[in-house]
Amino acid sequence: MKNNILKILITLIVVSISLPTNAEEIEIPITYRDFRMTHPDFNSNGVSGVVTGLVEDMLVEVAPGVWMPNYAPDSVQGQIETQDVTSWFYGDCNADTPEATCIGEYDSFITANRVDDIISIDTGNTFFPLSDPDLVPESQWDPANGRNYNYFFTAQMHFDDLLYDPDLIPDEFFTFSGDDDVWVYINGKLAIDLGGIHAKASQTIKLSELAAIDGNPFQLEAGEVFSFDFFFAERHHVESNFAIQTSFARAGSFRPVPEPSTLLIFAMGLLALVGKRRLFK
Repeated sequence: MKNNILKILITLIVVSISLPTNAEEIEIPITYRDFRMTHPDFNSNGVSGVVTGLVEDMLVEVAPGVWMPNYAPDSVQGQIETQDVTSWFYGDCNADTPEATCIGEYDSFITANRVDDIISIDTGNTFFPLSDPDLVPESQWDPANGRNYNYFFTAQMHFDDLLYDPDLIPDEFFTFSGDDDVWVYINGKLAIDLGGIHAKASQTIKLSELAAIDGNPFQLEAGEVFSFDFFFAERHHVESNFAIQTSFARAGSFRPVPEPSTLLIFAMGLLALVGKRRLFK
């Protein structure tokens, strides 16, 4: 009997140690802009595959303190009919001019899972955040060929206080997997280039590798903060894939090593009690 109890206690300890002790859901701010299929850049006219070089290598300042991607004049013609990427993410929206502008802009949050230093988002192939009647009235949806989702939108995230510290978090990385266009800028310079209307594609960057490039074009300095800009466009049906995994963290967000879990404390206490009973038997 005592041996069985001891085995159970050891199992509890092993399980408690193996379970994530620092897991939580976090909300990340994100801005969505809603488009219609009548806009020449947002339609179902063919799949180009991944096309690099659609945007310039550096963000441009479109207003004081506001930096956006800009269409590259020498890029492949026909991929972006309007030759105006900036308006996908910046400028007034007007429901009366869907052929030329977004019809609505929404500041929202996207839920991520954080386990220790890793943040993950994986929506599968149904990333349609504007298919939420609490956010966008269903009467305004653009279902695309009868499918019950609000298609054609962009998303953007911006942080200017992420920390590059290879001693604290070795090999800090960011991975995106999805479709369609995705551009990621580090300190205003293009680091991930997955432009075009394409099937799910992936790319990973590591800050240590960017920092090691001759001349340090990304201006990464150990122990200093850097800016991060993420731009995404969903321009084609049927699927919308969106997955992120990263160890990037905001300065000051690092938490102390977690205390032992309640399960571990409980198991250790019982183990000590059994030992005590044996000692004084």
